[in-house]
Amino acid sequence: MNRIDRLKQKLLAMDDRAIFLERLEILKISAQKYAGETAGMRFGHTLNELLSNISVVIDPDDLIIGRINEVIPTADQEEDFYTNQHYWRPAWFSATGGMTISWETLLRLGLNGIKKNASNRLSQITDKSPESLVQRDFLTGVMLCCDAIVTLANRYAQTAEYLAEEIERNLQRQAELRDIAEVCRRVPEFPPNTFHEAIQAIWFVDLVLHAVAGARDFA
Repeated sequence: MNRIDRLKQKLLAMDDRAIFLERLEILKISAQKYAGETAGMRFGHTLNELLSNISVVIDPDDLIIGRINEVIPTADQEEDFYTNQHYWRPAWFSATGGMTISWETLLRLGLNGIKKNASNRLSQITDKSPESLVQRDFLTGVMLCCDAIVTLANRYAQTAEYLAEEIERNLQRQAELRDIAEVCRRVPEFPPNTFHEAIQAIWFVDLVLHAVAGARDFA
């Protein structure tokens, strides 16, 4: 069986009962930890907590990496989920609704370029009007979110390097893992230089929006 067939088989074998329990636990912690912060800061810090602590999953056939560690809950875990499900999609960490992502901007600037644009706009806001305070909070949140996604990419790079050097014995897979690590050291922080890097950059951001921030409807 080739790689594509194995990945297809894995997809079709997924159990609909599986859930991203790590997300709930981290959101519970963040709800208290960042309760007193403004909207942008709270969102940015919460995203950083998630992307700094969720499991890094690289399956044996993955070339484009970034998976969510979903588990089938035990009876106790299921009961705990329903007891605490108000943390699952709290108002202060909601990214639902229609969105159209500017993938061209991501590929042209990388998150580092987007962060620099936000920083430049932030430096131009000098007054303390309510509108300006909201803008400052939003732009600061943007910068925190960019850093958080880069943190996730670097964690994947570190894991790929570890697997290549310490775990994997297949030479072809070792080479693939080293390539994966190199790609994750570049994107999505910086603009991609190759098609592989471009797809990986888009997938990291898509993964965060879809599975971590919780948005379901965007183009």
